[in-house]
Amino acid sequence: MTLKAGEEDAPHDHPKHYMYVVTGGKLTITNWPSGSAGEANTAELPSGAPPIMPSGPHQVKNVGETDVVLIFVEVTGKYTSTPEALKCPCDTDPECYKFLAQDDDWFTGIMEMASGAKNSPQGHRDHMLYVLEGEQVTINNLGPDMSPLEGEGPSAKMVLDLAPGAAMAVPAGHHWLENTGSAACKIVLFEPKK
Repeated sequence: MTLKAGEEDAPHDHPKHYMYVVTGGKLTITNWPSGSAGEANTAELPSGAPPIMPSGPHQVKNVGETDVVLIFVEVTGKYTSTPEALKCPCDTDPECYKFLAQDDDWFTGIMEMASGAKNSPQGHRDHMLYVLEGEQVTINNLGPDMSPLEGEGPSAKMVLDLAPGAAMAVPAGHHWLENTGSAACKIVLFEPKK
């Protein structure tokens, strides 16, 4: 979502949602209980902030002097089951993966990986990615027992070209990752915790 300086969206409603501020700025958020404007709150949201927003109707206005870019994931339903022997990347590779925000249901995290770097075997539930920086990663898929899958096809190994601003849904499973691009990569992830 991009809100240009001075722009205001129409009143709308969301379920609980998890955000990441790509380009920060100053916003006024007006709650809309019972169909009419209510309390307004103004906040300076810095780039990199990971707010968790409650459900409910509201309206957002950019009251700053710069365009604001936000990405968010709405929690709308049930997801696939948790892979057996799940190893969270924030636990296996804390030098690359960090929790930015979390509650009982989801976490927002960030992965930063130098060119040529590899991480440890890990597992994920269904999750969403948003590329901030990077050129290419290779995902080496693993079986439920964390053993390598045979072959070179997409079921065993996937080479993904990256571009800033790209978003993708990633299914649950186990893998290890290598940054096969010539530049560092920085990727925001949104993942359910159960």
